[in-house]
Amino acid sequence: MVGPDGRILHIHHLATGKWLLPGGHLEPEDNTHLQAAGRKLTEETGIPTHVLTPHGETPLQHRRPPH
Repeated sequence: MVGPDGRILHIHHLATGKWLLPGGHLEPEDNTHLQAAGRKLTEETGIPTHVLTPHGETPLQHRRPPH
């Protein structure tokens, strides 16, 4: 999630102790990747999907930098 000021939302993952982007896996009830992304965002942050404006139908993905 990118705010109007360009900041990117991260959550503190309790198990790893790292700051990560909200996310997860598809569930059987998810009809699209966008629906899954919205579900995970709400589950992990409490932000309801009706307050968001998607940039497209495909959620952004982050890539791990090479070691």
